Amino acid sequence: MDDAGPRRETIYPSDTGYGFMWRLYSYWRFAGEKDGVVVECRAISLTRDIPYGLGFIIEPIIKNLPRESLVNTLTATRNALRSSD
Repeated sequence: MDDAGPRRETIYPSDTGYGFMWRLYSYWRFAGEKDGVVVECRAISLTRDIPYGLGFIIEPIIKNLPRESLVNTLTATRNALRSSD
């Protein structure tokens, strides 16, 4: 993205730019049970190679971000479903 802001902001086309994480896909499944609903969410992330020398900075982010995102999403989903009772 260049020139972030409401007037001149432009979004790069898919698969361009300099980001190290290309995509983060999530697949959801809901199954009704006697006592409620089982929610399953699987996440798949696609990343680029990390340039030599930057691994110690970027690698922890790339490895932890998908898990943190998934945990936050499932926690928020659980909290929203509990508050709607």
